[in-house]
Amino acid sequence: MTSIITISDDKTLEFNGNFSDLFSSDNLKKIAESAGQLKRERKFRIDTFVYSTLKFFNESPKEQNVTLANLKRAYDSLAQKENILEQKPFYLQMAKEEMYETAYKLLHTLISFTLNKIAPKAQKHMKSLNSLCKKAQVDDIIMVDGCEIVLDDDALDEFIALGFDVRGSGRKHKDGSEPSPALKLHIAYSLTKQTFVYIDITGVCESERNHIPYEKFSRVLFVMDRGYPSVDVEQAIEKSGNFFLIRDKKNRTGVIKELYREKGHQRLCRYEGKAVKNVREEEFDADVEFENSQGEAVEVRICKCKIKDPKSNHYVHSYFRTNLKRYIFSLEQIGMLYRTRWTIEILNKLHKSFNGLSTVNSSKPYLILTFILFSLIASLVKTVIAQKAQSKAKLEYISMMKCHMLADKFSELYVKLSKGRMRAIKITTDEILEYMAKFCRRTTPSAKNQELEKDLPLLIEKILSFKNHWEMKKCA
Repeated sequence: MTSIITISDDKTLEFNGNFSDLFSSDNLKKIAESAGQLKRERKFRIDTFVYSTLKFFNESPKEQNVTLANLKRAYDSLAQKENILEQKPFYLQMAKEEMYETAYKLLHTLISFTLNKIAPKAQKHMKSLNSLCKKAQVDDIIMVDGCEIVLDDDALDEFIALGFDVRGSGRKHKDGSEPSPALKLHIAYSLTKQTFVYIDITGVCESERNHIPYEKFSRVLFVMDRGYPSVDVEQAIEKSGNFFLIRDKKNRTGVIKELYREKGHQRLCRYEGKAVKNVREEEFDADVEFENSQGEAVEVRICKCKIKDPKSNHYVHSYFRTNLKRYIFSLEQIGMLYRTRWTIEILNKLHKSFNGLSTVNSSKPYLILTFILFSLIASLVKTVIAQKAQSKAKLEYISMMKCHMLADKFSELYVKLSKGRMRAIKITTDEILEYMAKFCRRTTPSAKNQELEKDLPLLIEKILSFKNHWEMKKCA
């Protein structure tokens, strides 16, 4: 398992100031100095570079526009005349390992600042989501997913020289050439904190199941898609004091110990001792015995139920693996609970559509990674301000999609930050908070989104209000 970058909450990086202090010129210089970026006075201004780069990604550049030349234009637009560099020196600054280290430290600090200071204040107002966690007997619900970032062909050898295999996956191109090299961004997204709590960047062929951060959490429910099932991983998640809910494939082996038909909750003894793939019931809830890599028997709950497919707009029958008890979530509730996973798909869409998550037409690994990290910082800045607006207005929900679309307002904030006028920065920040509280509130979902179960509050309400036969049976 080879990770190029791994970032999660680190309390040793806890920042004592506020958001404006974190992005102040003095603090950015301090971070750059600790990364070795500022060894002596230069024409190049790291604070101007940070503000201009975040402004650039905030304005949602299309992939073909994420170029070094456009980033230099963004820097020149905010820099003082005496701080503007020629093209080559500017590119050399960007391609340095120290610049990547600066972006890494800034993102790492911002994540810890968000998770420990900002998100908990917003979470206090999320009553229904907190009730869902209480019902599940967990502290958080975390979605895990990965997305690919395609690289320039010339980057392959450069990454391999650093010890990282980024060879592409899949079929060869029509001209017979190998698949393009690519990175995979693994993200763990917290439903209660409304942001990513873990980031891992690897080569695209790296197995997703090796990048589930279960050892970093306790009393958490991990919700994952089809690429993650593994008896060994599930066993490790359970031993770490966590829970899992994973969409599964149909053709799984394993011996059924007990199987219940959902309608009437009737136990069907005729399937006991048989494989899951031999069950002919449309919906069922079963305890199934599998073998781990050591040959030991491990019992997993397998559910087959129907869920709404957002692409086809039809119900489809899907299999799920979980260690959640029946009296906590019934078969129907398991299907609904899995539907909350679309929130991480929205996050990935926000990264790509509104924060320029892409690569750059370059073969330089540190420059490519710097671009990716600044894109994630631009996204997280919007989330932080949105959470501040949510807690200030005491809103149970706020539309992150609407907040991330406010490019003009965030661009204005970066311009004010570059000028260093604290009063102007505060006025602009307050204006954004007020606008978000007024216009980014959760509104009544469309009939289509209600039908597709794409509204989180309605989905949670549906899960909580559902009458669980097993729960009533246990209480009786």
